[in-house]
Amino acid sequence: MQQSLLESPTAEPVSLKQAICHLREGDEAQDDLIRGLIRVSRQHVEDFTRRALVMQSWRVTLSAFHSVIELPVLPVRAISSIQYVDTEGTTQTLSSSLYQVDLTTSDRAKIMPAYGETWPSTRGETFNAVTIDFVVGNAVPFTTDFLTDANQMDATAHPHANGDVSQVWNTGGGLPDGLSTYTNYYVVNATTDAFELSLTLGGAPIVLTGDGTGTYFVGLIPEPLISAMLLLIGHLHENREQSIVGSLNEIPMGIQSLLLPYVSARFL
Repeated sequence: MQQSLLESPTAEPVSLKQAICHLREGDEAQDDLIRGLIRVSRQHVEDFTRRALVMQSWRVTLSAFHSVIELPVLPVRAISSIQYVDTEGTTQTLSSSLYQVDLTTSDRAKIMPAYGETWPSTRGETFNAVTIDFVVGNAVPFTTDFLTDANQMDATAHPHANGDVSQVWNTGGGLPDGLSTYTNYYVVNATTDAFELSLTLGGAPIVLTGDGTGTYFVGLIPEPLISAMLLLIGHLHENREQSIVGSLNEIPMGIQSLLLPYVSARFL
């Protein structure tokens, strides 16, 4: 199985403002460096835990279908497509009615044929005969414009469906007026690129009375993972000269201690 990142996150779970506050750094000339450290720190946390903190798209390729296919990145939110090269050498897209996906009861998302179905035959001796695109991520960034639509949250190609329960949070500012942290919301009126939130299942959408600031997310990232990012940002910033010449000391054990509980036993 080969895996590759198709679409990177459109926002970082730690804001520049948050990182600057953590570093107690007041020199604006450091901003680009700090932005880079934020990205590197997120990538390290994701690589170590094999969990995507913010929504992103991935692809896996196989030489043939397996009886049960396990996807290597967590948490999987949706399967975008499954394509395969048939015995005639033609690329086909497999109907979603022909397979089932387990996203909730295992450490890894699993895909297998639907009841009574079998995987189609693929062309032999073909590299990447099966291609699976999927969406992962604990949190999805969204935007609002209460003057245009006071109910709507915009998030391109988000994976949320009506009835999903989640919470919202913000980095680098404050949430739009009408939303609060540590509150369970239900997704309603979901479309491909937008959704609304309600306090009750299938209830009336919340009406926003103002846009906030910073970056908004729906879906929580475990706080120890954010703390690990901040500690790593601080470590890399303090040792930035060693980083440049390739002599950076090992990552502190305190960071790994925060990450280890979020590593699936399958990956240890």
